[in-house]
Amino acid sequence: MPNLDLSRKEELERHCPPLDRRLFYLVPPPVDYKILIRWPTSRDYVWRRNINHTHLAEVKGGQNWVHEKDQLWWLSGGGTHFKYEATEYIERLGNMTTNEPGDLRAAGVYQVFDVGCGVGSFSAYLLPLNIETLSFAPKDGHENQIQFALERGIGVMISAIATK
Repeated sequence: MPNLDLSRKEELERHCPPLDRRLFYLVPPPVDYKILIRWPTSRDYVWRRNINHTHLAEVKGGQNWVHEKDQLWWLSGGGTHFKYEATEYIERLGNMTTNEPGDLRAAGVYQVFDVGCGVGSFSAYLLPLNIETLSFAPKDGHENQIQFALERGIGVMISAIATK
């Protein structure tokens, strides 16, 4: 263990182990974990065995977020805010910000902050437009949604969101 400044609470922070101990800090994948599906297919499909959140899928299935399809979860690009899928939502945003129909890039949009990202559909549909996203999900009853986003190849983090 490195020398830590206990007066600054450094013992509570994460530290990289010394080089000779790093091998022992690797986290093995779960049993039966399948290698991620490659992009762009991963935008729409992830392995069911990698995300065993059946209850979450049942709850969100009625919101057009995720559906079972053989050995896969199908993420349709819809959701609570994307009644007609994320592509139409993105096009409408483009229509509101520029005179070019549906073109967010022409409006100078290069980065988007996606608060409450769910399963990452908004970010997944912005990637082909070369729009970077910082996505985060709230720490609440549906926090397992970020596993869907991570399996899709979407960079996402979880954060406690307060009302104040």
